[in-house]
Amino acid sequence: GSWLFKGEIGWFDGLAYTSGRKSRLDSLTGVEYYGINDLQIAFEVVHRHVFDSDEEDTFEGVLRATADFMNSRLQVTGVAFLLVGKSHRGSVIRAEASYQLMDALNLGGGIVLYQSGDDSGLEDVGRNDRLFLRLEYSF
Repeated sequence: GSWLFKGEIGWFDGLAYTSGRKSRLDSLTGVEYYGINDLQIAFEVVHRHVFDSDEEDTFEGVLRATADFMNSRLQVTGVAFLLVGKSHRGSVIRAEASYQLMDALNLGGGIVLYQSGDDSGLEDVGRNDRLFLRLEYSF
């Protein structure tokens, strides 16, 4: 039907951390919905557990929505990413649009906003917000 439910589990042994080699268990759950014409929505959550570590658990969540307009010539996408853990916090929001000018020519652009947290692996990203413009020719 219109729903896609997904999940996966991954085991990593011997990953290099600053405090030595550790094992990690990752689990992902997610859902995607395609039931509304020209609209796709997806939500995923990842839990990472590092064994024998002070920073044992982190969570990541992603929400994405994509919509098509004007007979699929205009596509608008929004993505929000959130990272939460004992000392890891931050988020990224990206919004973009792409318009098909001709069969082989697309014009697009958007914005990326970073939010860093205190004492985070993402602490320096907050000053890197971006605007972008893209002209793409496919031949």
